[in-house]
Amino acid sequence: MKILVGIGVVILLLIVLIVALPFLIDLNKYQDRYRPLIEEALNRKVELRDIRLTIWPRIGARVGSFVVQDDPAFRTGPFASLSSLDVGVKLLPLLKGKVDVEEIALRDPVITVLKNVQGQLNISTLGAKTPAPPAPAKPEAPAQAPGSPLQILALFAVDRVSIDGGKLSYRDESTPKPTEYTVNNLEFLLTSVHLDESPTVHLGATVQPYNLPVRLDGTFGPLVETLDVKSFTFNLALGKVAVGLKGRAVGGNLDATVNALQIDTADLPIALPLADRAATLAAEHQLRGSDAIYFAVAETLGDTLVTLNPRQLQRGSAVVETQRPRV
Repeated sequence: MKILVGIGVVILLLIVLIVALPFLIDLNKYQDRYRPLIEEALNRKVELRDIRLTIWPRIGARVGSFVVQDDPAFRTGPFASLSSLDVGVKLLPLLKGKVDVEEIALRDPVITVLKNVQGQLNISTLGAKTPAPPAPAKPEAPAQAPGSPLQILALFAVDRVSIDGGKLSYRDESTPKPTEYTVNNLEFLLTSVHLDESPTVHLGATVQPYNLPVRLDGTFGPLVETLDVKSFTFNLALGKVAVGLKGRAVGGNLDATVNALQIDTADLPIALPLADRAATLAAEHQLRGSDAIYFAVAETLGDTLVTLNPRQLQRGSAVVETQRPRV
């Protein structure tokens, strides 16, 4: 009985220790050690706030706020930010001294890509460093090859990557009239990023200023050491147009087919070219707006305008073939 009580006390103490661990270890105290490493790698000033360990719903770490400042040569302000970053790891591999990432979750990331008046992008200096002065000549050592695809895949292996919310902006100031495009309402989910597995992907967003909803769902793989994609299947929706994509990407060559094109015509607005044609007809023939639209539709479709309105029959005959409905 005493042995059982002792075991129970030990288990209870372990539970209390695990629960208290995030409160006992303050990772924010060590920012002076790891923040300079991040800033050197990105060539940007970085702000990290509210960093803490987590034990629920999974063991890992959370960054409450993460901000990467832009290159001062382009503008002042954040280049990228997010409201929280969660990284969860698996318990059993961790007990064996191995870090096996289970999930990476980003909430409300905001990224601003800028092209200045000289035509340079602010991302061009991301990670760039001022070259050091040349060192005295030494016997050449064998060149080290960059990380193999297998090493890259092992580095980014993860069960689940998700993005909830956020916005990607692109502003071009190199043109006489600056233009800006944004992708907002981001939702992203990538699962099963492991060797010999086929990841699934989901992407949803809205493209402005067109208010165009975009959705992508599909799978690709299985992942191999060469990073070739032996097979992929995607369903892509752009607004009211949906299309299926199938193919593969092997040896740097892309082989893809497009199929299952569908167009949802419900509540489909008049296309801009059709609206422009209606405006032209209205000006050339002194037409009312509604008549100009009717005539532009009939002209575009190459069809006959059928109407009971004698004035429309007369005015429309200068643009398209017209006739009364047959009774």
